[in-house]
Amino acid sequence: GEEDGFGASPEEELNKLMKTGPMRVAMLGTRECPFQHQQEIELLSEARVSRGDHVFTSGSSGTNSSVIRGALKAGRPNLLTVVLPQSLNKQSQESQTLLKQCKNAGVKVFSLSENDKLSLADAACVCNTNVLQRVDRLVAFASHESPVYMRLIEEAKQAGVLATAFFMD
Repeated sequence: GEEDGFGASPEEELNKLMKTGPMRVAMLGTRECPFQHQQEIELLSEARVSRGDHVFTSGSSGTNSSVIRGALKAGRPNLLTVVLPQSLNKQSQESQTLLKQCKNAGVKVFSLSENDKLSLADAACVCNTNVLQRVDRLVAFASHESPVYMRLIEEAKQAGVLATAFFMD
């Protein structure tokens, strides 16, 4: 097939899209997430886990917290993995409460404590790359003003990971 210089050829993308069975899906997005978007993200996350997909996300407030809440509602904690950009104690109080719920439910929660010396923004970029390496699909929730998520979408394409972006602006 024709290569576009970014990851998979159109034929390979079509094959990935038509793949049946469980997928490994990263669901990541911005902290600035309006309430009605949070509700939709929760539903999408719950549906993905309910159908057997393994969802990976990070632990920040906003989008990622919505992903976690939705996945927990599906009642299959083995199909949720949370990768934190830094140590648990560096997370907001709201996030720590939700992450404790995750651990109590049996969700895999990993913290990249080696990034504690980095700024949160830099640690989040490292974390997103880490998550991307574990999946075959990315669902990103971003704004066009979000260079972090625009870069992540490009990074996914270059790695051959199918990327779907929902823009909240």
